[in-house]
Amino acid sequence: TLWNSATASAGRLLLGQGAAGSIQAFAAVSGSELWAHNDFLEFLVTGGVGLLFLHLLTVGWLVAPGPRLLHDPRSSAKVRDVGELVFVIGLAYIVMAIFNGMAFYLSASLAMAMLVGLARGMAVSPGATFLDATNSVNPADKVSSAC
Repeated sequence: TLWNSATASAGRLLLGQGAAGSIQAFAAVSGSELWAHNDFLEFLVTGGVGLLFLHLLTVGWLVAPGPRLLHDPRSSAKVRDVGELVFVIGLAYIVMAIFNGMAFYLSASLAMAMLVGLARGMAVSPGATFLDATNSVNPADKVSSAC
């Protein structure tokens, strides 16, 4: 199996097999040149335990703002909704990484990065985000009052 190929020696397990390592390992096992279709396994085969650990830290970093926004009593209901959305998207990323290998799809990564950036900014300023504003001004009101 691919797992046996990845863990065949301590060197392979610790340092990985390098670029395209999973394709070569999968070809040795099955005879067809495919990648792992699982980001966690892909990173383990390619870069070893170190790269897998860095990937797990990144996934934790992606998901972390969600629970913080959800459970901060200073956050408004709208901010808690964003926290819930970030948490669900983080979980969806993990599921997709396990079953499809989605980390390298640019459009999905960019959209997720923007949402995570927004959530991380909101998490460091609880109660003071644009969603918490109680006296928000509608831009259309400014235009009509100026006329």
